[in-house]
Amino acid sequence: MTRAGWILMGVSWGIILVLTGWCLVRVLTSRQHWQNPKEDIAHLEHGEFGPPPDRD
Repeated sequence: MTRAGWILMGVSWGIILVLTGWCLVRVLTSRQHWQNPKEDIAHLEHGEFGPPPDRD
């Protein structure tokens, strides 16, 4: 692999690791999520946890 390829791979892995770490820190430090998860689920507006659709 060329030098440019190694640099591109290093930058790509760096971006992935930084974004993954940032998301993990946000989840683990979210007090509201860990204290009231059921309340958070009740306030979702996307319908993921709503009643199941009628299937005939």
